[in-house]
Amino acid sequence: MESWRPLSRLRMWETAGVDGVAVKTMAHDLVRRAQRGDRAAFEELFRDNQQTVYGMLWHMVRSEDDARDLTQDTFLEAWRSLGSLRDAAAFRTWLFRIAANKARDHLKRRRLPTTSMEELSPQSDAEAQLPDPSAGPQELLLAQERTSKVSAAVASLSADHRAVVAMYYLGGLDVAEIAKALGVPKGTVLSRLARARDALRRRLAPYVENADEM
Repeated sequence: MESWRPLSRLRMWETAGVDGVAVKTMAHDLVRRAQRGDRAAFEELFRDNQQTVYGMLWHMVRSEDDARDLTQDTFLEAWRSLGSLRDAAAFRTWLFRIAANKARDHLKRRRLPTTSMEELSPQSDAEAQLPDPSAGPQELLLAQERTSKVSAAVASLSADHRAVVAMYYLGGLDVAEIAKALGVPKGTVLSRLARARDALRRRLAPYVENADEM
């Protein structure tokens, strides 16, 4: 049985060899330039955030095609509405709020049901990882199976719980940022995260060791 390691939280400024404050400052400068109509600056913001937004949307809507379309819609709306953003430092929270609203509207139209653990879907682009070159065939198969189990476990959560899990683990947003993005109290975010973690522990316990360390 494979050992469970909690999902790593991502931050766009966690770049090897680059000071975090400097990277955040550069990102804020890009936002301000984009607000002045600099398309090249916005394209760089798009490149920096596209995969994270897509990954969050994929986990929320469970469709690669829909996630791609919603990612495009998110950035189109961001470009059109960028002038309304007053604080450049809040760009990512603001962007995720747009994405979350797009996903919620999409789910309302589709009335997407949750997925059971038995309905395992193939690994998507959002979850693709480079294989460990030192791993043998058995290790690779076990890693792929574990990824499928985790994917199915996340899919079995409600849309609200998938949203906070995706924002926290994929987007790297903290509780306050998620609350602002979703327009809910921080206590609601904490409650949803706790319930989502409990559900994931229960569903993953038969497949991975140390699931209680999530």
